[in-house]
Amino acid sequence: DNAAQDVGSTFADRPAVEARLRMVIAYTYVGLGQYASADSHAVAAIQSLSRVPNPDLNEQTVGHSLLGQIRYFEGEYDDAEEEFERALAIEQSRDDIDVPSVALGLSNLAFLKMRRGQYEEARVKFSQALACADEGLGPDDATSLDILGNMAMLDLRMERYEEAETVYKDVIARYRRVRGDEHPQTILFIANLGVVYLRQERFAQAEALFREALAAQERVIGPTHSQTLITMGSLAGSLAGQGRTDEAMGIIEEGLRRSIETYGVDEPSTIYLKVAQGRVLELSDQPERAYAQVAQTLAEGKKVLGPESDVCFDVWKRLFRLQEALGKDEAHLTAATDLVNSLGSLVGENDDRVQIGHLEMGEAYRALGRFDESERQLLLVHETGDSTARATAAAGLSALYKDWDRPEDAARYALTGTDDAPVTEGVVD
Repeated sequence: DNAAQDVGSTFADRPAVEARLRMVIAYTYVGLGQYASADSHAVAAIQSLSRVPNPDLNEQTVGHSLLGQIRYFEGEYDDAEEEFERALAIEQSRDDIDVPSVALGLSNLAFLKMRRGQYEEARVKFSQALACADEGLGPDDATSLDILGNMAMLDLRMERYEEAETVYKDVIARYRRVRGDEHPQTILFIANLGVVYLRQERFAQAEALFREALAAQERVIGPTHSQTLITMGSLAGSLAGQGRTDEAMGIIEEGLRRSIETYGVDEPSTIYLKVAQGRVLELSDQPERAYAQVAQTLAEGKKVLGPESDVCFDVWKRLFRLQEALGKDEAHLTAATDLVNSLGSLVGENDDRVQIGHLEMGEAYRALGRFDESERQLLLVHETGDSTARATAAAGLSALYKDWDRPEDAARYALTGTDDAPVTEGVVD
C-alpha cells in the first residue's frame, strides 16, 4: 500500500509511466477484490494519461475499460456504462481499428445491459461482439469464448435452460483446453453451469459443480473474492433444495462473515449472499422468515445496486411469491406498485420488468376484490406487452372475469391465454 501511494510523487514528471504503474496496481487490487483501492488508482491512471502529449490510444482504452469493470463490481452501473462507452468510442475513432478491442468493448456493454435486465439490447451487442471476435481472433480464442459464455448467461437469465446448458458445456470443454482447468474463467463457467442446474432444481448436480468451483476459487482467487462468495451462496441454495438446511445456513453465515469483514455491509457481494439466504429460508419451508429476509434484502439491494438491477428484480418476484403464499395482499399491491414506480421512470413503461409489475398489481387488486383496478392493469399489459406478457394478461383477465361473474368476457380471454401462462423470470447468480 505504501509503495502504491508513492507512485504519484515518484513519477509526477513522467505521467505515462505513472499511468502504466497505476493500472498494474489497479488490476492487482481487482484480483484481490479490493475495488475501492482499485478505483482510486484507475482514476489516477486516466488522469495521468490526460497529461501525456499524444497519449497511446490503447492505454486510454484499457484505462476506461478497467474503470468501467471496477465501477460495475462496485454496483455503480451508470458510471460503468459511461466508461465502457468511452473506451468503445476511442477504439472506433481510430484509423487502424483494433477488432479484438472493439469486440471486448461491445461485450462489456452487453454484459452490463444484461445485468440491468435489458436483455434484447444485450443480445444484439453480444452478437456484434462475437462476430468481431470470431473474425479477428478465431472461434477458439479466449475472448471469443468469454463472449460465448456471456451469451449463455443471457440464455440462463431468460430461462432458456437447454440452450444455456449446451453452450456452457461446450465453452467449459474448450476453455479447459485453451487456458486450463484452474483459470478463473474456466471456474466461473463451471459455477454458471451449476446455476443452470439449480434453476432446474437439479440440486445434486448443481451441488457437485458448485463444490468443484468453490474449491478452485478458494485456491486461485482467494476465499474473500466476490466470485467465491457468490458461489458460496449458490452452493447453499443447492443444499437447501436437498433438505440440508443447517449445512446451507452455515455456508451462508460464513460467506456473510467474510464479505462484511472484507467489503462491508452495503456492498454487492453482501447483498448477493443475503439474496441466497432468503432463498435458503424459502426452500426450507420457513415462509415468514423468508418473507422478512427478502423484504429487507430488497430495500438494501435497491440502495446498493439500484432498483433497475436484475438482482433486485429477482428479489421483487420472490417477494411477490411469498406475499401471495402468505395472503399478504395489501403488501403485494404495495410491492408491485413500488416496482412499477421505481423502474418505470428509469427504464420506461414498455420494459418487460415494468410490464410484470403491472401484472402483479392486477393480481393483487383481484385478490383484494378491487376488480376495476385489476382490469385496468391487466388490459394495459394486454394492449402494450409482448406476446408472453399478453398471454399472461389474458389468463389474468379470464380469471378476473370469472370472479367478477362475467362469463362471456372470461371465455373470450380464455381463447388467447391460459391460467398457467409463463412469466419471464430473472436469475440471481
